[in-house]
Amino acid sequence: MPVLRKALPMATAAPAKKKTQPKKPYPDFPLFPHARGYWAKKIRGKLYYFDRWENPDAALQQYLDQRDDLYAGRKPRAVGEDGVSLRELCNVFLTAKQSMVDSGELSNRHFQDLHRTCGRLIKAFGKHRLVDDLRVDELAEYRADLAKGWAPTTLGPELARTRSVFNFGYKAGVLDNPVRAISALAAPSKKLLRSHRQSLPKKLFSAEEVRALIASADDLQFAAMLHLAINTGFGNRDCSSITPDAFDLEQGWVTFPRVKTAIERRCPLWPETIEAIKRAADARADIKPTSPELRELAFLTPAGNSWGGDEVGSQVSKKFSKIAKKAGCYRKGVGFYALRHTFATIGGDTGDQVAVRYIMGHVDNSIDAVYREGVMDDRLRRVVGHVRAWLFKECTNRCASLAPNH
Repeated sequence: MPVLRKALPMATAAPAKKKTQPKKPYPDFPLFPHARGYWAKKIRGKLYYFDRWENPDAALQQYLDQRDDLYAGRKPRAVGEDGVSLRELCNVFLTAKQSMVDSGELSNRHFQDLHRTCGRLIKAFGKHRLVDDLRVDELAEYRADLAKGWAPTTLGPELARTRSVFNFGYKAGVLDNPVRAISALAAPSKKLLRSHRQSLPKKLFSAEEVRALIASADDLQFAAMLHLAINTGFGNRDCSSITPDAFDLEQGWVTFPRVKTAIERRCPLWPETIEAIKRAADARADIKPTSPELRELAFLTPAGNSWGGDEVGSQVSKKFSKIAKKAGCYRKGVGFYALRHTFATIGGDTGDQVAVRYIMGHVDNSIDAVYREGVMDDRLRRVVGHVRAWLFKECTNRCASLAPNH
């Protein structure tokens, strides 16, 4: 651990021959040779000494091990101190989550979010910081820093992921005791979340806008995905993950569990949707997949890649923004997934929320769901028929009042 060294006592014996001050091993070497015979670095206005001139590699390693703590104004932990470091906890956590990705229990996007969460923790507190040493005031300050640049709807999931890292450590036996300091990482209040959501544009399209989106689609694959989204409430991942065997185009049905929840889902298809899927299938035959695992997918980009689902910056999002601008209904924060919101809103006008929930693959935690073995086809047809009538006919006064103002 670096220390501020006191002035050396005056020697009584004859002075030894002064050593020649060495040069840096290479130009970007972060330390400088101090006259006292040590490699040194000035950090936050304070001078710190590391190993002697003769050991530049050891001095550099000391600096790298302690750099995060020193720049943060913390006292560095001595190497070999008992306890689990933040880096060790994050590595065990991410290894366990990676195995869940490999088994299909966790999406790659969620894993990437967790990986970034761990990276932020280590950047803030240092990789060698002992988990048991984290204080409530430090985590409260960390939360406040996150809140400064993030909306409440983004902050909430990030805090939940952060708490999950520490909770995993205790439940998995990596930590001997629960980390009580994570009480400082409380989720944003429901009132704040409601207030924030009210300030955002509604994730709802008018019938005219949906028709304009479909008409503006210059890609047969994407046009079919737009039809599926408003016909069945499919989301980004659903459309990018579905396989051709999910469609029964002769009978006009799609049967495909929701990717996010694996909940059973079955929905009638409109004649317009069936025709769009057929045209997309013909175009898909001419597209060469960029990798073997993509061969089974019903929809690919013109370049043969996956549409990417809900991945950050996915092709679905990029393509939708382009088409929405062309259709004249682009609004920041209102993307492809808003078609699912639109289906749920308009479908709900039928008064058959059970059928709407079944089509959308929503989790139903009610006791009724335990006993319900399915939903009659006529009820499903009624819902999608109502949405179709809304889309391809004149919008009712209620729909017009719900449509966003421009």
